[in-house]
Amino acid sequence: MRIYKIIFIFLISIILFLNLSNVFGMEEGKIPQIQEEEIEKWGALDEIVIEKFAKEKGKEPAPFIELEGDLILFIFSLFSGIAGFFIGYYSRVIFGEKK
Repeated sequence: MRIYKIIFIFLISIILFLNLSNVFGMEEGKIPQIQEEEIEKWGALDEIVIEKFAKEKGKEPAPFIELEGDLILFIFSLFSGIAGFFIGYYSRVIFGEKK
């Protein structure tokens, strides 16, 4: 019975994914383009806040640590894995043991 639930959920998720790709305007082989206004409207914290204050003070905004390309993704993944290991290892201490 459990395998039927898993298959059912898998099929529903595939159907929803295929239907939603058409809803958001993603046709076969076409990737939607992000408009320039949307990029500025939904910018990151450093772009919206920090660069704004740096320009007001007359300084050029610069990152704290210069990471380029996929290095920042690797560092983020590495520290996420380390944090997950510690949370998993000390979960009994953090969340209490089962009684």
